[in-house]
Amino acid sequence: TPTAIATSSEQNWNALFLSSNAIAEIMAERYSLDKSAIADSTKKNDSLAVRLAVGETQIIHETRQFLIDNGVQLDSFSQAISATKRSKNVILAKNLPIKTHAQDLRILFEKYGKLEKIILPPYGHCALIVFEHPQEARQAFKQLSYRKFKDNRPLYLEWAPGNVLSVQIKPEEKQHVS
Repeated sequence: TPTAIATSSEQNWNALFLSSNAIAEIMAERYSLDKSAIADSTKKNDSLAVRLAVGETQIIHETRQFLIDNGVQLDSFSQAISATKRSKNVILAKNLPIKTHAQDLRILFEKYGKLEKIILPPYGHCALIVFEHPQEARQAFKQLSYRKFKDNRPLYLEWAPGNVLSVQIKPEEKQHVS
C-alpha cells in the first residue's frame, strides 16, 4: 500500500546502532578476552552470530538504561527524522571508537563554546553534546562533521531531536562535563 511504502521509506534515528566489530570489541573488553576469542567458532553448538546477537542485546539494554537514567527521552528517537523538530544546541555524535572518554569529547567540542554537559554511555560509541548557546553548537557542528577523530574515524554528527532531554537544565543545576 502507499502508506506502507511511505512509512518504510521514512528515515529513523539510529543512535544505538553498533557494528558487529564494535560489539566484539565491547564483549572482549568486558570479559578480558582477545577479540579473536569472541569470533572463535571451534566450539560445538556455538554460533558467532548468536554470541554477537546476545552481546548486542545486552549492550543496547545497558546503554538504553544509562540514557534514561541521565534524562534522555528515548521516545524522541522513535519518531521519523523528517517529522521531528531538531534541537538547536544538542548534537548527537556517532561512530565514536569504543572507550571514547567524555574528556576526549570535551577537549574537541569545547573549542567552539561552553558545554552544559556530555552524555556518554559506558561503552563510548555515541554521545549527546549539549551546548549552552545554539550559535556555538552550530559552529562546532560545521567544523567537526566528518572530521577524523580517534582511530582515524570520521565523526558522524546529527542534530538531536528537539525533545531529547527530559528536563531543561537551569543555570544553577548545570551538570559538569565528565
